Amino acid sequence: MRILFFCWLLVGLLPAAGAQVASYSPTFMVVPMAKTTESLIEVYENDATYQRMITALVQEGLIEAGATTVDFLSAYKGLDGQGLFRGVERSDIKSILLDNSLADVYVEIEVQPSENLTELIIKAYDAFTSELLSTKSCSSKQRLSNGTRSVFVDALSSGGGSTAPGVGPPTGGGWGSSGSGGMGVLKSFLVNTKEAFGKFVNQGQMINLEFNIGDNCAYTFFDMAKDAQSGEENDLAIVIEEWLMQPTVTKQPPRVNSTDNVVQARNIRVPVLKERNGTLRRYTPSLFATDVLKYCRTLKLVDDPDQKLKVERLTKGGSVVINFQ
Repeated sequence: MRILFFCWLLVGLLPAAGAQVASYSPTFMVVPMAKTTESLIEVYENDATYQRMITALVQEGLIEAGATTVDFLSAYKGLDGQGLFRGVERSDIKSILLDNSLADVYVEIEVQPSENLTELIIKAYDAFTSELLSTKSCSSKQRLSNGTRSVFVDALSSGGGSTAPGVGPPTGGGWGSSGSGGMGVLKSFLVNTKEAFGKFVNQGQMINLEFNIGDNCAYTFFDMAKDAQSGEENDLAIVIEEWLMQPTVTKQPPRVNSTDNVVQARNIRVPVLKERNGTLRRYTPSLFATDVLKYCRTLKLVDDPDQKLKVERLTKGGSVVINFQ
């Protein structure tokens, strides 16, 4: 049996990260809004969902508003061509896409048509934790039957009941002829999302961890272990608990519940960004898992110092699994 190490990342804030926020601009990906049981690409290609049209328009508007974006279709086809989606459950495809897309934020748009109104609900999430960063609604007093693109452009331009005041509809058929007012809703949405992402960076990602040791392992969390870095000897659970203060923002010991085979640690905040090779980059769940993996491989059992602990890791979105075998 294995140690299962689950990490659910929520957003957070780093106290000394003001300079990081100022120097790092998140990259966006607009993805089709699909249920976990639905195929992402089938929803995108189904004209009845309006997702192909609205994702293209919102991406276009975000680019015009100054955002850096990753194109959904290009990213999907590239990863599909590499075989990353082969044999994968539909519910896992989005997390694989986001993990490998280099996007920091993903955007989804819900289309709510009614008899006399078309409403759009635009939401931005952290790409790795799925934490909601911002939301904005806008509407057009036109029905979708009047022409899908023109209705969407009208909603995104006028804002309907949104918080983008004084923005009129474009005079032409698209963003290019509408001037800066033609993307007023998305300009406001982009500003709000970047501000929310800055708060996310400042607080740090919150991670919940669960370690499990199976019946086939010859040791438990109450066996004595040695930290190779500090030389400290203590219960394996305590050694891991004390080390977990190092990669956290708060530098405080996490809340831990321990049994022979299970250790649960809650509310661990780790940085969102880290400098690597002179460049500020995202500190993704996969990178955090790698650091934990490297540390666990240095541990020694006091009663059997020659035994090498076998450790593996697996990441899925904001979840990390570390297996001790």
